[in-house]
Amino acid sequence: MSDRLMRALVAAGVVIASAAACSPNTEQTTAVDPATVRAEVDPDVGSISLPLDRFMLTEPEQYEIFAAQGIAFDSCVAAAGVPVEPRGTSTSDSTSSRRYGVWFRPEAERYGYGLPDSLALDSDAAGESGSPVADPTEEELAVYERCNATEDAQRFESTRIRAGFDYAEETTGLSDKALGSDEAQEVFSAWKSCLAQGGLSVDDSRSPWAIAGTSLEPTEANIRAALVDVDCKEQTNYVQRLADIEAALQAPIVEDHLAELREMRAEYDEMLDDARQYVAEHA
Repeated sequence: MSDRLMRALVAAGVVIASAAACSPNTEQTTAVDPATVRAEVDPDVGSISLPLDRFMLTEPEQYEIFAAQGIAFDSCVAAAGVPVEPRGTSTSDSTSSRRYGVWFRPEAERYGYGLPDSLALDSDAAGESGSPVADPTEEELAVYERCNATEDAQRFESTRIRAGFDYAEETTGLSDKALGSDEAQEVFSAWKSCLAQGGLSVDDSRSPWAIAGTSLEPTEANIRAALVDVDCKEQTNYVQRLADIEAALQAPIVEDHLAELREMRAEYDEMLDDARQYVAEHA
């Protein structure tokens, strides 16, 4: 790939970069009781919401902002007569979180450990959205860079919104600390004992919840293993217990920085409203 094309891909792809920073698929609210340490786990839709998640953009919300930013970028490029690849559909009908592995029964029954079709298709499409159709000229590259820097494109750059405190310093390592705790190890031990009774074991070299001998392919064997896995997670209350452990570590951060977090969420809501109006006016 030429250096010019790489630069063009970076310029054109910025409009989707912020999607990677989205939070799990959970319903958000700023009405959080900072004393609450119990996570919200909904087995009916497969969602897991920890205290800090409620102040972040959900994945569907991030897609809405991405759509507005994409329209702004593409319309600018088109007005300059420069082609870009058609954008993939950046939506997902999946509400489940795999924060602690596969546990949502409807998906396990259909896909095993694989991704739902909509997520797999979106992932494939996202890599090419807004990409130049050919090795760009210097003039075309200048258009991509200029259009990415326009006021309309930048107004939907969600990564510019920050909490009013050092969020990274406060939160880095919390998940590892939670999963490495004695309480979490008790959860894993109970789950693994149940798995062993079903003829399964964990491959820790892949992840703490990877089942040995399985793959992402939705084969009969993988689906059967996934359903045993889900059964064991239900029997041991695996997801709720792990989520509660992690939520307990997040709760003091919410309590200490509730005002800043609410202000950040208000900024997200303002951008989200703006994005929805922009899409309605320009789609």
